[in-house]
Amino acid sequence: MNQDIRNTLAWIVFATFITGTAVWQGQVAAEREVKARRQSLPPPPKTRHAVRPVSLSFAGDPVADYIARCEKGLTDLEISWIVEDFTTAGLERGIRVATKDEYLAQRQTQHRWYHDALVDGLRLSSEQSAQMTAKLAGLLDLAKANFVEALNAGPLPIEQNGHWYAITGTEPIHQLISANRWLPDDKATFMPWNLCTLSPEQEKLTWKRSFDALGNTTTAPLQQGDPEFLLSMPASFNEIDPPAKILSADTVFPLLRQQEFKNPPADPATESENNPLSRIRQLHPSQLKILLLLHPEMAAEIQHGLDAAH
Repeated sequence: MNQDIRNTLAWIVFATFITGTAVWQGQVAAEREVKARRQSLPPPPKTRHAVRPVSLSFAGDPVADYIARCEKGLTDLEISWIVEDFTTAGLERGIRVATKDEYLAQRQTQHRWYHDALVDGLRLSSEQSAQMTAKLAGLLDLAKANFVEALNAGPLPIEQNGHWYAITGTEPIHQLISANRWLPDDKATFMPWNLCTLSPEQEKLTWKRSFDALGNTTTAPLQQGDPEFLLSMPASFNEIDPPAKILSADTVFPLLRQQEFKNPPADPATESENNPLSRIRQLHPSQLKILLLLHPEMAAEIQHGLDAAH
């Protein structure tokens, strides 16, 4: 075999090796691209803090922490993070064209949002968080059963201009996904002390004392250092009739006197209810989360105020 033939064979072998390597690398790259497409994209940098698991390692005084955070209030950036997380989760959606499963999933997401607000506001431990998760899961199953039963009851007869029409009412949907329907009730079903075992200090950050007083239960007197509530009962329980939308922020986490939280101004030249940003800045983060849960339409109002302020 002469030198030219040997050189030609060597080049053929080399070219085959290079081609095979390129094909292999292309297959690897293609597999990586497919895998990357199937993975969830990371959240935007400004919201990554909010989708991390809630810290359960707090070892300080929950009362002092709650008072300090109420006094500190919220920055506009913190407000925008909470509003964006709320809308990203789809919690601002009301009654719409949707399937039964989509409505049920929305209620489940509401429970998750509520759970995380309680964990953060009360500084719950991992054991308390697990108790609350289990209790909320049972309440979700009950809500689902009631929803399905109401839907199966059939359409409602409606009379109009002497004619009767059969339509499917929206009340079952409201009962399922409207938190201002399912969260506040006389039995305090969703109040934190009925969802997990709270410490005496954590109970001071709830409405338990007021509910016990309604039931003629003996309550311990206030002590030095205890939080001073702005109202004697949650606004959503008709102390203010009708309650200002902004005041329902205290339905679960009481507003404190230190927050100097006022009723919406009567003078529309100052600040309207549609632009409540200055009062939102006075809230504890968990109070804002509860406010949005009860009044999801406020997400757009707050965002409008943020856009106008910057």
